[in-house]
Order: sequence, then structure tokens, then C-alpha cells
Amino acid sequence: MDKNTLPLSLVAATERDVANLCDWFKSLDEVRDWGGPNMSFPISSHSLVKETKLEHGLSYKLIDDKNNLLAFGQCYERMGRCHLARLIVNPEMRGSGIGRQLVIYMMTLGAELVATSGFSLFVWPHNKVAKKLYESMGFKTAIYPEPLAPELAKCDYLIKD
Repeated sequence: MDKNTLPLSLVAATERDVANLCDWFKSLDEVRDWGGPNMSFPISSHSLVKETKLEHGLSYKLIDDKNNLLAFGQCYERMGRCHLARLIVNPEMRGSGIGRQLVIYMMTLGAELVATSGFSLFVWPHNKVAKKLYESMGFKTAIYPEPLAPELAKCDYLIKD
């Protein structure tokens, strides 16, 4: 069954939700592609909760009508835009349109939280599936206006205004 036909909700993520993400990563490359260069593998639920800075309150999960965890993402203000970060889809749901739904829901909520209509995100150039998704949603590659940490400078910076 196509998950896009089911009612979906974006709600605040809990420590338990973040802990469940640990099972979604099968390698150091996967966890670092998602969470950044300082992530370790195997990742513990405690370190993942700490790394995601869950206490800041801008972490969300996309769930279906049965409360199944379909995706996770974060958003916050960065350079005057709502910055989408650490977007991930449950491996069992990849290719089903959940990523697009996650971005739509995160942009809708983020625009309210940050009070902007501009969005940004970073994506690794080798993550062609994600980059294609973002570009299909109107994101364009841009030059980041400030110096970046060396590892982050290897990412593509995309914006949508």
C-alpha cells in the first residue's frame, strides 16, 4: 500500500524516537552522511540523542495513522531561512514518496516556527537521490555566504526562496 494515501502527521520527536533511528544506520558512512562528520558507529541511543540536540525542541517525526515512525527531520533558523537538517526516511519506506512528504511537512511547520518563506539545507553531492528530490521541489544550489567547517564545505548548499 502506498503510504502517500494514508493520513500522515508531523509531531515532535521524543528521545525514544531518536533512539529508534539507531537501527536505520548500517555503516559509519551512512550515519555520517546523515548526522555529520563527528558521528560514530555503531551509534548508541544515548549519543544519538545528544548529537541531535533533541532538547532544543526542533526535532520532528513523520508518522502514519498507526504511529509508525516513517521519517525524521529537524529545522531551525539559519542565515534568515528555515534550515532543514538531518532529514531521514525509514529504510523500509525509501522510494515510496515519504521523503517528499517529509520535506513538505517540515517546510510548512518550519515556515511557521521561523516566520520565513525561505528554506535551506545541506546535502552531500554523492547523495544523488536526495539532491534530485530537493531540486524537484525547487531548491537551487547556492554559495554559502560565510566560511564553513572543512567537512561541511564539501556539502552542497541548497536554498528555496
